[in-house]
Amino acid sequence: MSPQVAQLFGILFMMIGPVALIPSFDALTRGVDDATARKVAVRSALFAGAGLMLASFAGAQVLKNLGASPPALIIASGLILALSVLGPM
Repeated sequence: MSPQVAQLFGILFMMIGPVALIPSFDALTRGVDDATARKVAVRSALFAGAGLMLASFAGAQVLKNLGASPPALIIASGLILALSVLGPM
């Protein structure tokens, strides 16, 4: 695996936060049999993967149509991250 792919995977993993979704998944599938829980997990992973693929392929075109440059997107995401950290204080 190239360093760029590993870095991209790490960033996506942190953005999606699958570990934080475990309690929600547990609460929603509590009381169902293992086969149903597995089916829900696989279906959820497939939908999430499809959403990521759609965003990765269509995202550049959408940004181009909106006239947003990558540096502007980086600045905006940094401001959103800073506000989300400062909000609970």
